[in-house]
Amino acid sequence: MDILKFCLSALFCLASAASYEIKQSGPAVLNGNLTLSITIPNMKRPVVWKCQNYKYECDRTCADGPDYKVTHLGDTSTLWIKNVTEKCLTWKFEDDNLNIGRIDLEIKNLSRAQKYNITQSGIAVLNGCLTLTITIPDMKRPVVWKCRNYKYECDKTCADGPDYKVTQDGDTSTLWIKKVTEKCLTWRFDDDNLNAADIDLKIKSFSSANIYKITQSGIAVLNRNLTLSITIPNMKRPVVWKCQNYKYECDKTCADGPDYKVTQDGDTSKLWIKKVTEKCSTWKFDDDNLNIGRIDLEIKNPKPKPHGLTTLEIVGIIFGSLILAAILVGLAYFGYKYFKNNH
Repeated sequence: MDILKFCLSALFCLASAASYEIKQSGPAVLNGNLTLSITIPNMKRPVVWKCQNYKYECDRTCADGPDYKVTHLGDTSTLWIKNVTEKCLTWKFEDDNLNIGRIDLEIKNLSRAQKYNITQSGIAVLNGCLTLTITIPDMKRPVVWKCRNYKYECDKTCADGPDYKVTQDGDTSTLWIKKVTEKCLTWRFDDDNLNAADIDLKIKSFSSANIYKITQSGIAVLNRNLTLSITIPNMKRPVVWKCQNYKYECDKTCADGPDYKVTQDGDTSKLWIKKVTEKCSTWKFDDDNLNIGRIDLEIKNPKPKPHGLTTLEIVGIIFGSLILAAILVGLAYFGYKYFKNNH
């Protein structure tokens, strides 16, 4: 009876399983990257993508290697392939409900994508800006810079947001990144000829950021002016001087107000303060390479100001004087009476 139930259950599962279409993000090119996706109603994990003896799964966690990555969103599973190879042109998919998919990759003339190098403007620093550049002979638009699900394109117009900007000059494409994040350390590029490139950013760790000394022009005195100065080899703009919520920057132009002025001379930055206050006795500095400085101002104790009397104090003194005068008059009167009666 148990065997019969098992067989009937298996037959039911096979009958209810269905075959679904796997889609590819575009014509595949050998050595180029590609994304496969499949959507199945009520998809049940674990799911698995297979090619020959290779398996890439997604259950509680998903395969996340340098060459193959599986992502899952609702009823859609996606496989990212870094390099398409002739060895793996047929892919299969199945979920835990035995729903399946299969695809024979559509290859573009079995041509081989050219691999080019992306260069970065310097060692990346988390939260610092960075520029990526690539040059490809006869680069064809549209071009696209990609990180995970983010895309920044350049066709007739180019991406020009506050955080990411793409510029194009002939066969060279450039991506400016306002803030490097741990979330986006791998970037990919491709043009309309399916030439491609990728880069894993070289990151400078926070621990390697250098701390430099800020000097003050003399002993600070409250309500008097003062100049702070810092020198950093290869200082990179923009630079910023900070105290609490106040910021005074120097990039292409420098802060030049009536109370605070920033000047820049090579690797030296200076901040002129019109009036030193107790509220701003700690100053911080950093440049775009995340080199930093900090100073707690050495302040000369101001001379105590003459202490004026308040109205209440004056009234108290007058009232006390009147009482004292009344007491003295009383004593004098009673003394006089006593002396008179006894003589």
